[in-house]
Amino acid sequence: MSKNNQIITGIIVILLIVGGTLLWYFESMPSKQTKNDIKQTAEKGYKNIDKNILSSANAEKVFGRQINGQVPVEVNKSDIGKSNPFQ
Repeated sequence: MSKNNQIITGIIVILLIVGGTLLWYFESMPSKQTKNDIKQTAEKGYKNIDKNILSSANAEKVFGRQINGQVPVEVNKSDIGKSNPFQ
């Protein structure tokens, strides 16, 4: 390849990289919402949260679990092996 062909190839590669980067950048930007979209979102509203969620049956199941150890786990130096600290 001559020097002129290498320069043209380099310029084309650089333009492709810049074009791809710009395309990726502008495609990743969020689209603008119209007033109608915002109005529909506002009309949907939010669900009310149960104020007594901690006294529900599901919460009793979670709080009634047995704790099977200490967190964080404490390991004595005499119990530590060379390759496995829990040996």
